[in-house]
Amino acid sequence: MPAAWRPAGLVYLLILLACLAGGLWPDVLYPSRGTPNPNNPPPVLQAVAVGQAAFVLLIYPLAVLRRSVRPTRRFWAPLVLESAVYLVVAAPFYIAAWYLSDAVFADVVRTALYVTCLMPVAWAAAAHLAVSRRRAVITLALLLAALGLPWAYYVAAEFLGQGRAGWLRCLAPAMFVWRTAAARSGDWLPRPIWAALVWPTIAAAGVLLTLLPGRAGKPGNSR
Repeated sequence: MPAAWRPAGLVYLLILLACLAGGLWPDVLYPSRGTPNPNNPPPVLQAVAVGQAAFVLLIYPLAVLRRSVRPTRRFWAPLVLESAVYLVVAAPFYIAAWYLSDAVFADVVRTALYVTCLMPVAWAAAAHLAVSRRRAVITLALLLAALGLPWAYYVAAEFLGQGRAGWLRCLAPAMFVWRTAAARSGDWLPRPIWAALVWPTIAAAGVLLTLLPGRAGKPGNSR
Protein backbone atom coordinates (compact mmCIF):
# COMPACT_ATOMS: atom_id res chain seq x y z
CA MET A 1 0.00 0.00 0.00
CA PRO A 2 1.38 3.46 -0.84
CA ALA A 3 2.95 5.25 2.10
CA ALA A 4 0.61 8.23 1.73
CA TRP A 5 -2.34 6.00 2.68
CA ARG A 6 -0.77 4.89 5.94
CA PRO A 7 -1.03 6.87 9.19
CA ALA A 8 2.72 7.47 9.04
CA GLY A 9 2.27 9.02 5.60
CA LEU A 10 -0.19 11.52 7.00
CA VAL A 11 2.23 12.39 9.80
CA TYR A 12 4.95 12.80 7.19
CA LEU A 13 2.86 15.24 5.18
CA LEU A 14 1.95 17.23 8.28
CA ILE A 15 5.63 17.48 9.28
CA LEU A 16 6.64 18.69 5.83
CA LEU A 17 3.82 21.22 5.79
CA ALA A 18 4.69 22.47 9.28
CA CYS A 19 8.38 22.77 8.38
CA LEU A 20 7.51 24.58 5.16
CA ALA A 21 5.48 27.12 7.14
CA GLY A 22 8.12 27.35 9.87
CA GLY A 23 10.85 28.02 7.34
CA LEU A 24 8.73 30.64 5.61
CA TRP A 25 8.00 32.48 8.88
CA PRO A 26 10.96 31.61 11.14
CA ASP A 27 10.43 34.62 13.40
CA VAL A 28 7.13 33.14 14.55
CA LEU A 29 8.92 30.10 15.95
CA TYR A 30 12.12 31.83 16.98
CA PRO A 31 11.65 35.58 17.31
CA SER A 32 14.71 37.57 16.27
CA ARG A 33 16.09 40.12 18.73
CA GLY A 34 17.24 42.34 15.92
CA THR A 35 15.66 43.68 12.80
CA PRO A 36 15.34 40.91 10.20
CA ASN A 37 17.24 41.53 6.99
CA PRO A 38 14.67 41.54 4.18
CA ASN A 39 17.40 40.57 1.71
CA ASN A 40 17.97 37.21 3.42
CA PRO A 41 15.74 34.49 1.94
CA PRO A 42 13.76 32.45 4.47
CA PRO A 43 15.30 29.07 5.39
CA VAL A 44 12.45 27.06 3.89
CA LEU A 45 14.58 24.39 2.19
CA GLN A 46 16.63 23.93 5.34
CA ALA A 47 13.52 23.56 7.51
CA VAL A 48 11.90 21.04 5.16
CA ALA A 49 15.11 19.00 5.02
CA VAL A 50 15.49 18.92 8.80
CA GLY A 51 11.87 17.86 9.22
CA GLN A 52 12.31 15.11 6.66
CA ALA A 53 15.47 13.85 8.36
CA ALA A 54 13.72 13.88 11.75
CA PHE A 55 10.88 11.79 10.35
CA VAL A 56 13.28 9.27 8.82
CA LEU A 57 15.27 8.80 12.03
CA LEU A 58 12.62 9.11 14.74
CA ILE A 59 9.18 8.24 13.35
CA TYR A 60 9.53 5.95 10.36
CA PRO A 61 11.26 3.04 12.18
CA LEU A 62 8.57 3.04 14.87
CA ALA A 63 5.85 3.20 12.21
CA VAL A 64 7.29 0.07 10.57
CA LEU A 65 7.45 -1.64 13.95
CA ARG A 66 3.70 -1.14 14.44
CA ARG A 67 3.02 -3.33 11.42
CA SER A 68 4.52 -6.38 13.17
CA VAL A 69 6.44 -7.43 10.07
CA ARG A 70 9.57 -9.48 10.62
CA PRO A 71 12.72 -8.80 8.54
CA THR A 72 12.45 -11.71 6.12
CA ARG A 73 12.83 -11.53 2.34
CA ARG A 74 9.37 -9.99 2.03
CA PHE A 75 10.32 -7.24 4.46
CA TRP A 76 12.89 -5.31 2.45
CA ALA A 77 11.36 -4.79 -1.00
CA PRO A 78 8.12 -3.12 0.22
CA LEU A 79 10.16 -1.01 2.62
CA VAL A 80 12.45 0.27 -0.12
CA LEU A 81 9.47 0.94 -2.39
CA GLU A 82 7.66 2.78 0.39
CA SER A 83 10.73 4.91 1.07
CA ALA A 84 10.83 5.84 -2.60
CA VAL A 85 7.20 6.95 -2.31
CA TYR A 86 8.13 9.13 0.66
CA LEU A 87 10.82 10.82 -1.39
CA VAL A 88 8.48 11.39 -4.32
CA VAL A 89 5.78 12.80 -2.03
CA ALA A 90 8.30 15.32 -0.71
CA ALA A 91 9.02 16.64 -4.23
CA PRO A 92 6.31 19.36 -4.23
CA PHE A 93 7.58 20.62 -0.88
CA TYR A 94 11.12 20.72 -2.23
CA ILE A 95 9.95 22.62 -5.30
CA ALA A 96 8.14 25.17 -3.12
CA ALA A 97 11.13 25.43 -0.80
CA TRP A 98 13.45 25.82 -3.80
CA TYR A 99 11.47 28.83 -4.94
CA LEU A 100 10.86 30.38 -1.52
CA SER A 101 14.45 29.93 -0.34
CA ASP A 102 15.91 31.36 -3.53
CA ALA A 103 18.06 28.25 -3.70
CA VAL A 104 19.73 26.77 -6.75
CA PHE A 105 18.68 23.43 -8.21
CA ALA A 106 21.92 21.79 -7.06
CA ASP A 107 20.96 22.61 -3.46
CA VAL A 108 17.73 20.65 -3.86
CA VAL A 109 19.41 17.64 -5.45
CA ARG A 110 22.24 17.60 -2.91
CA THR A 111 19.84 17.82 0.02
CA ALA A 112 17.59 15.07 -1.34
CA LEU A 113 20.61 12.81 -1.85
CA TYR A 114 21.67 13.25 1.75
CA VAL A 115 18.18 12.47 3.07
CA THR A 116 18.15 9.40 0.83
CA CYS A 117 21.38 8.27 2.51
CA LEU A 118 19.55 8.40 5.85
CA MET A 119 16.77 6.06 4.68
CA PRO A 120 18.80 2.84 5.15
CA VAL A 121 19.24 3.79 8.81
CA ALA A 122 15.47 3.67 9.22
CA TRP A 123 15.34 0.27 7.49
CA ALA A 124 18.06 -1.21 9.69
CA ALA A 125 16.53 0.26 12.85
CA ALA A 126 13.09 -1.10 11.94
CA ALA A 127 14.58 -4.55 11.29
CA HIS A 128 16.33 -4.57 14.66
CA LEU A 129 13.25 -3.29 16.46
CA ALA A 130 11.27 -6.17 14.96
CA VAL A 131 13.58 -8.92 16.26
CA SER A 132 15.39 -7.43 19.23
CA ARG A 133 14.27 -7.44 22.83
CA ARG A 134 16.37 -4.33 23.46
CA ARG A 135 14.08 -1.92 21.69
CA ALA A 136 14.79 0.83 24.21
CA VAL A 137 18.50 0.71 23.32
CA ILE A 138 17.78 1.00 19.60
CA THR A 139 15.33 3.84 20.17
CA LEU A 140 17.91 5.59 22.31
CA ALA A 141 20.49 5.20 19.54
CA LEU A 142 18.10 6.89 17.11
CA LEU A 143 17.51 9.72 19.56
CA LEU A 144 21.25 10.15 20.00
CA ALA A 145 21.74 10.31 16.23
CA ALA A 146 18.97 12.87 15.78
CA LEU A 147 19.34 14.96 18.93
CA GLY A 148 22.43 13.82 20.83
CA LEU A 149 24.99 14.52 18.11
CA PRO A 150 24.08 18.23 17.81
CA TRP A 151 24.31 18.55 21.57
CA ALA A 152 27.67 16.75 21.54
CA TYR A 153 28.93 19.16 18.90
CA TYR A 154 28.04 22.25 20.92
CA VAL A 155 29.67 20.80 24.03
CA ALA A 156 32.80 19.81 22.12
CA ALA A 157 32.95 23.17 20.35
CA GLU A 158 32.77 24.92 23.71
CA PHE A 159 35.80 23.09 25.07
CA LEU A 160 37.78 22.17 21.95
CA GLY A 161 36.83 24.91 19.52
CA GLN A 162 34.71 24.72 16.40
CA GLY A 163 37.62 23.58 14.25
CA ARG A 164 38.36 20.43 16.24
CA ALA A 165 34.67 19.65 16.73
CA GLY A 166 33.78 20.18 13.07
CA TRP A 167 33.58 16.46 12.34
CA LEU A 168 30.73 16.17 14.85
CA ARG A 169 28.86 18.87 13.01
CA CYS A 170 29.24 16.88 9.80
CA LEU A 171 28.18 13.68 11.53
CA ALA A 172 25.01 15.12 13.10
CA PRO A 173 22.23 14.68 10.51
CA ALA A 174 20.17 17.67 11.67
CA MET A 175 23.13 20.04 11.50
CA PHE A 176 24.65 18.66 8.31
CA VAL A 177 21.40 18.62 6.35
CA TRP A 178 20.74 22.22 7.40
CA ARG A 179 24.18 23.29 6.20
CA THR A 180 23.82 21.26 3.02
CA ALA A 181 20.49 22.87 2.15
CA ALA A 182 21.78 26.37 2.94
CA ALA A 183 25.00 26.13 0.95
CA ARG A 184 23.69 27.70 -2.31
CA SER A 185 26.49 26.17 -4.34
CA GLY A 186 26.87 24.24 -7.56
CA ASP A 187 27.96 21.00 -5.87
CA TRP A 188 25.62 18.11 -6.68
CA LEU A 189 26.95 15.90 -3.87
CA PRO A 190 27.06 16.59 -0.12
CA ARG A 191 30.46 17.79 1.04
CA PRO A 192 32.29 16.18 2.73
CA ILE A 193 31.03 13.06 1.06
CA TRP A 194 31.91 10.84 4.02
CA ALA A 195 29.25 12.60 6.09
CA ALA A 196 26.60 11.17 3.76
CA LEU A 197 28.17 7.74 3.20
CA VAL A 198 28.72 6.98 6.87
CA TRP A 199 24.99 6.41 7.46
CA PRO A 200 24.41 3.79 4.72
CA THR A 201 27.56 2.07 5.95
CA ILE A 202 26.27 1.91 9.52
CA ALA A 203 22.89 0.75 8.23
CA ALA A 204 24.48 -2.01 6.12
CA ALA A 205 26.33 -3.30 9.16
CA GLY A 206 23.09 -3.28 11.11
CA VAL A 207 21.22 -5.15 8.38
CA LEU A 208 23.94 -7.82 8.26
CA LEU A 209 23.41 -8.39 11.96
CA THR A 210 19.71 -9.06 11.41
CA LEU A 211 20.60 -11.64 8.75
CA LEU A 212 22.71 -13.70 11.12
CA PRO A 213 21.25 -17.13 11.95
CA GLY A 214 18.78 -17.02 14.81
CA ARG A 215 17.98 -13.30 14.44
CA ALA A 216 15.90 -12.83 11.32
CA GLY A 217 13.48 -15.62 12.08
CA LYS A 218 11.99 -18.10 9.65
CA PRO A 219 10.25 -16.87 6.52
CA GLY A 220 7.06 -18.56 7.57
CA ASN A 221 6.77 -16.21 10.56
CA SER A 222 6.19 -13.14 8.43
CA ARG A 223 2.75 -11.73 7.78
